[in-house]
Amino acid sequence: MRQNMKKIWLVGAGCILAVSLLLSCASKNIEKQIYQAEKYRQLGELLFKEGKYTSALKEFLKAEALNPNDYFLQNDLGLTYLYKKRPDLAIPRFKKALALKDDYSPARNNLGNAYAEKREWDKAIEQYKIVTEDLLYGTPQYAFSNLGLAYYEKKDYRLAEKYFLESLDVQKDFFRSLIWSGENLHDHGTSDRCYHQAGKSRSNSS
Repeated sequence: MRQNMKKIWLVGAGCILAVSLLLSCASKNIEKQIYQAEKYRQLGELLFKEGKYTSALKEFLKAEALNPNDYFLQNDLGLTYLYKKRPDLAIPRFKKALALKDDYSPARNNLGNAYAEKREWDKAIEQYKIVTEDLLYGTPQYAFSNLGLAYYEKKDYRLAEKYFLESLDVQKDFFRSLIWSGENLHDHGTSDRCYHQAGKSRSNSS
């Protein structure tokens, strides 16, 4: 009886050891995959910055095959598709990035841009407004300016001006908002604050 118990114990211990070894090997393989995926992603980002979007896409897809749950990578893929004029392919990538990390505002702002590219202004506005409420987002002037442009395209010129000016409150010399706000004033007679701000910007730069 004791010998049988001993055999059972040894078999059990052997099984536990084997499972532990398998789990350890699997963990190491996953770590290697994630490491290699990061290398592919980093190379893709360098290529993207150089404007080599097709080459960047190839690297990002290789990275995704190894680590599909990287929200940075999903945002990179979305941006690449957007720059290749395929907002229809970009939108699911940005959505996946947000599914992985709901408060990742760069992906949400980019999702708004993808909707804007398709001229789906209400959907774009919904995303931009969420971004402007994120107090940790580093460049809110872009989201405010994007809101201004979306409302401009919807022909709501008062709200367009409101958001262009909010963008300028964040960065007084934010050129894109100065230009669009100036267009808004010239075409539709809204507030002339942008012209005063543009004058200050020129004075500060001289």
